[in-house]
Amino acid sequence: MSGIGSNVDNMCVEGCTAFMAEYPLLDHRPTCNSHRYDQINFDASNSKVKSPIKAFHTIPLGPQLQTLYQDPCRATHMQYRDEHTRNILKKL
Repeated sequence: MSGIGSNVDNMCVEGCTAFMAEYPLLDHRPTCNSHRYDQINFDASNSKVKSPIKAFHTIPLGPQLQTLYQDPCRATHMQYRDEHTRNILKKL
């Protein structure tokens, strides 16, 4: 709808390790050795189908803010706090 896509990253089944940053190429979690991919599908496909056990989505903040500031009405509303803070500081 907004044209802003989410980033999808794999994580371990416990949800405590994301396979990104320093772990993007690992197939097992470094601390407990839990699998990254669904082993039933992985083994049945002779290691060809890699479907993550768990994944999480993040939506980047930058594109969201850019979209909000493109609409003049929303841009005005986004400046509300700044304007009122400046008015309060002038009165002090």
